[in-house]
Amino acid sequence: MQLIRLIRGRGFTKKHIAELLQFIDWVLTLPAELEQQLTDTVEKEEEGMKRNKYVTSWERIGEAKGLEKGLEQGQIRSLQTTIADTLELRFGTKAEAILAELNHLNDAAFLRTLQRHAVICKSMDEFVPASRWSRS
Repeated sequence: MQLIRLIRGRGFTKKHIAELLQFIDWVLTLPAELEQQLTDTVEKEEEGMKRNKYVTSWERIGEAKGLEKGLEQGQIRSLQTTIADTLELRFGTKAEAILAELNHLNDAAFLRTLQRHAVICKSMDEFVPASRWSRS
């Protein structure tokens, strides 16, 4: 185990470490019990290394921005689907055609307005002029 720690501490790439460990495993045959013990120890240390990895401030900011963008895209996609489903349930219109048009809209506030309109409009004809798709 000390040899493995020494190899890891020398700044080798993951690929080089893996190749060295394969070579050591080939040269040094351990009894099954010790082999399992070594494997368990190596796995625990790898888990600890992953948990203790330092995340820089710019990585945290990037992760937060990515999460925010993903949530926003999820909200938009949900609104698009809800509008199409609402119209399909109310008027029997196929959702695919409507969803194809809604997919071009990426403004969550406007999509919320369309969602409300989909719930209260009296017909598909009443919905379509409102959604073709001016923001008046």
